[in-house]
Amino acid sequence: MNLRTKNRLEATFSLLLFALVIIAALRYQYYMLNAMAWEDESETIIISKLLATGGRLYSGVFSQHGPLIFLPGVIIEQFGDFKHQGYRAIIAIGQLIALYSIYKSPLFNNRVVARFYTGFAATVLLVYMHPYLAHMYMYHSIAGIMMVIILAQYTLPSIIMPEHVNRTGRITGNILITALPFAAITYTPAALLLFIASFRKEHLSQILISASSSAIFNIVFLMLIGSISGYLAIHVYLNIFIYSDMAHVALGNFSDISNTIARLMTGNLSEFLISFAIMASVAKLCSFEAGFP
Repeated sequence: MNLRTKNRLEATFSLLLFALVIIAALRYQYYMLNAMAWEDESETIIISKLLATGGRLYSGVFSQHGPLIFLPGVIIEQFGDFKHQGYRAIIAIGQLIALYSIYKSPLFNNRVVARFYTGFAATVLLVYMHPYLAHMYMYHSIAGIMMVIILAQYTLPSIIMPEHVNRTGRITGNILITALPFAAITYTPAALLLFIASFRKEHLSQILISASSSAIFNIVFLMLIGSISGYLAIHVYLNIFIYSDMAHVALGNFSDISNTIARLMTGNLSEFLISFAIMASVAKLCSFEAGFP
């Protein structure tokens, strides 16, 4: 067998392995459409249905969450009466878009490396993050998808290799950064840090136009479905001054964190085997395309 034929066979086999990774990820997402139940998700879905039928957020309909998280639900409710599986499908599609944004990130000029990181991210997201409700239609799932796209397509490339960030990445990044506080006001500090870290004065006009367009869109959407005064009183004031004093989340020391990670990785044999199979396939794929034995 000559070298050209061998390389062609290895490339074909590597693509098949990567396809198996994608199929495994899609299968796991399908399983997560019916996995677990959580009251906060049901609340978000019910509020989306109420808003789609004319309810007014922060006046007739109470919620302490930001208005943006209800946008996907209001849209799909125009096409039918969907249950929680339909809403989780929105999150699943968003997660696939987020993974694709990693794969196509300007950070990677080598498709082998891009496939490795995409496979690793898919493994962590689908196998280990569902105990933290990442598959559910909730504000942190939506915000998490937004932040992955921001980091992969805009902020990290702007820091490491700004010359590789294209117009689409800048516009998308600034639209999503500006939208983050409308998903939850508590994301405002993160949005400001992302904006500062990504900002380059030579692209000022694109940044201002995309950021202001995003802000206008979110404000108009808020006005269409709810009350601005109610938003300031219930969402902004409640979350900043009231709810923050009620919610105390302690990360613990390093040993607690490491023990938690170890438990998540080894506490369920099927999850461990799935993650190991995916990562082994991706690693083998990378070794083939990089030319290693």
